[in-house]
Amino acid sequence: MDIFYGIDGTGEDNNDQYAKDFENSHVRTMWRKWHTPIAGYIRGPSLAGTETADRMWNGLRWVKEKWEVQSKLATPAKPTRVFLAGYSRGGAASVALAYHLEKANIPVHALFLFDAVDRSPLLFTDTIPGNVSACYHALRDPRAGSRESFGNCGRKPKASVAYTEKTFFCTHGGVGGTPWKKNGKSGKIEELDTSDKVVATVLGGYAGKKMADEHDFTNVTVAQDEQGSKASWEWMSKNLTIARASKEAEGIGTFGIDGKTRK
Repeated sequence: MDIFYGIDGTGEDNNDQYAKDFENSHVRTMWRKWHTPIAGYIRGPSLAGTETADRMWNGLRWVKEKWEVQSKLATPAKPTRVFLAGYSRGGAASVALAYHLEKANIPVHALFLFDAVDRSPLLFTDTIPGNVSACYHALRDPRAGSRESFGNCGRKPKASVAYTEKTFFCTHGGVGGTPWKKNGKSGKIEELDTSDKVVATVLGGYAGKKMADEHDFTNVTVAQDEQGSKASWEWMSKNLTIARASKEAEGIGTFGIDGKTRK
């Protein structure tokens, strides 16, 4: 039986607003359309990011519990397989989750990352551990000029990991399935709101304003962000179908064809 656990990206503290903002995120869509009943999902950390480790520990407990139950029911023809997905800081948490699963001798069949970002130095997120069979990582194209201070984690696979990454010309939000809806005065997406710019200027003066400007203006329009977001989803969906391909998946077809809906 296939087990899925997804950790979404950073967002608003308010859970109701977060649910609206991430209703169609790629990780949430994976969870909503997952082909077995054993599927877990958790919202990402708040804007401060202090809950990132907590999201990982929650996932670890959940996956270990499901693994222990399903392993007793598994057969060679229908093995127990773990699939993980994460976006942004949720991607970092998913990498760390795989690391701790390795310590528990639990393999990860596939890990799906959407622009994984680590801003929590205490987590193990740089390297994709050896218990992961395959890892697919969708990344924002540097030419997009989005979240240039973020960097990425989860790009150093162990030798045994089949690792594939691809860049998409869209914002950090677009890669994860939460593309922007409005262009700024520049005609392109601007990722900082007015209050952020004011705070940066008050605290840092001219240097603060200059830094805010550098990290605000992207090279991406709303239309391009939507297109890039769609492309990242299509690419990852194909990889998910490939990762699922086995005797267990025969007759199921492509990802999501069962029509199941989770809310």
